[in-house]
Parts: sequence; structure tokens; C-alpha cells
Amino acid sequence: TETTLNTTRELKSLGIGVFFQLQNINTLTISGELLMTIQGAFAQAESEGASQVGKMVYQRKFSQGIRSHASAATYAFKVDEYDELAVVPEEAKVVKLMFDLAEQGVWASKIKEKLNRDGIPSPKGGKWTDSQIARVLRNVMYKGDIILQKTHKDSHRRSRPNMGEEDQWYVTGNHPAIVSPEQWERVQADLAERRKHLDT
Repeated sequence: TETTLNTTRELKSLGIGVFFQLQNINTLTISGELLMTIQGAFAQAESEGASQVGKMVYQRKFSQGIRSHASAATYAFKVDEYDELAVVPEEAKVVKLMFDLAEQGVWASKIKEKLNRDGIPSPKGGKWTDSQIARVLRNVMYKGDIILQKTHKDSHRRSRPNMGEEDQWYVTGNHPAIVSPEQWERVQADLAERRKHLDT
């Protein structure tokens, strides 16, 4: 509604009218803006209602431990013929190498340099970055777990990290693990210790 009104008002200030044929509304008439505001409010309410229904469908799936399709795009995983998450062996070797190096005390920047030097492509096909390495090392999917509803849509329908605005589900043993839970936890402890030293 806000976008529609702002746009039509700007056009009206330039002497340009908008005619909505289906609703028979002309923004240059006195009653046009009022009718348009009412129609816009109904349309927005309908859109928000549909969005809420869609959100409820996803939340019901999440509460049953059913993952979203986005999780299939995670590096070293794919969806098999049974619609289950399966490991991509060649990429899994890269993930395992990252965790092994991180556990030995190698920093993300050095891991990045090694992968790029060895010509191992990143998930997007180019060179690895520090942030991509960090995301892999912090991702619970590599120990076989999954977090559902990691993001949410704000009032402007932009995707944001879910910081408690919506319910979130943590499912253990959801799919095959690439690294052991114990190694994953050890790497998290090392990463936390390094962050602590950087902050001091």
C-alpha cells in the first residue's frame, strides 16, 4: 500500500494519472486516491494472509524435522533419488581437510591459501575466501545435524538471520556426517579461543 501510494502520488505531482482498469480507479480524480488506498489495504491484507499461511506450512514441516530445499545447496551435500541428503565424496574430502587443518591450529586464511594454491574450486567455482572457510567450519551440517528456520522475513520481506524472532529447530543425526561430532566440537573450541585472543 505504501509503495503504491508513494508512486502514484509522485506521478500525480508530475501531472501523470494512473488508471486501474479492473477497479475503475483514476488517481487524478478526488475519490481515486481514497479508493486506491482501500483497494491497496485489502490487497496487502490478502498478501500478508497468504504469507502467513506459507510460513505456517514451513513451520509445521520444520517441527517435524523436514528440511528446506536450501539445505541441499550446502557444499559437499546433494539430494539423492530418495530426496534425502547425501554426501558428495570429492567435496567431503575438502571439508574433512579443512577440519583436520583447523584442529591442528591452522587459521582460516592459511586454509584458504592452501585450497586456492591446490586449485580446489570453492562452492561458487572460484577461489575460496576467509568467510567461506569460516562458514564451513561453523556449519553443524558437517557433523550430521541441521538447524531449521535459520532465517526469517522482516516486514519488508527481506531475509534476515533468525535471532529469536521465529521458532527454530535443531535436529541431530539428520543426515550422514562428514566429520565426527567430537572433532566438530574441538574445532569450535579452537575457533572460540582464537576469537577471544583477537578481542583482547
